[in-house]
Amino acid sequence: MALITEVLLVTSCAAGSLLAALASIPDPRRRKGKRHPLAALLAATVCGILVGSRGYKAIAQWLRNQEPKVWHWLGFTRKPPCANSFRNLLMQLPPETLEAVLRPWVEQALAQLPPTDMQPVALD
Repeated sequence: MALITEVLLVTSCAAGSLLAALASIPDPRRRKGKRHPLAALLAATVCGILVGSRGYKAIAQWLRNQEPKVWHWLGFTRKPPCANSFRNLLMQLPPETLEAVLRPWVEQALAQLPPTDMQPVALD
């Protein structure tokens, strides 16, 4: 029961703020490469990694396996992108930029949880 409470707390308090935080990142893509919203691509990347996806193909596959309502919740307005969309974006985006936005978001989310036996997850 405690795990469910923790998940609900993170979902309700931090999930929306993740999209807002990711929206603050400047988009490194050219006009031609902006078919999907930047925040949606980055949110899908973070979520995919947190559920165990390793690599661009695995992230894209995880996203395509979700129901369309999840796609819309993440900010996609059409069919999710292919693996190359994630690859191209992450090759252009400096890792320091993403870390600068994710670090405070993670710290805020963790501060709202009671102390437990958590395991760290590497996002690189």
